[in-house]
Amino acid sequence: MTTAHIDPTPTITRSRMGLRAMLTLFTAAALAVTAIVGAISLWGASQAGDAATRTFVAKDVTADILPPPMYLIEMRLVLSQAIEGTIEKDAAKSEWTRLQGE
Repeated sequence: MTTAHIDPTPTITRSRMGLRAMLTLFTAAALAVTAIVGAISLWGASQAGDAATRTFVAKDVTADILPPPMYLIEMRLVLSQAIEGTIEKDAAKSEWTRLQGE
């Protein structure tokens, strides 16, 4: 009776890829990733531009509807009174300083 010798480590047959094929595959993968990242970047830039436009329009509408803050109106009044001479220079200066703090 003869016993057959069984190899405990099976041989793995692997097809070897040549250097040229590996470089071609790597280049194709790199170009694909670059194209995907570029497309995502362009999409994100367009989305950001649309959001910025909506924000500016909303701010413009708000600025058109709301009156200016009261302290700005008072500052202009104090300035015009000081130029006309209807209030003293020191009083105008103190009012100006008070309004700047608001």
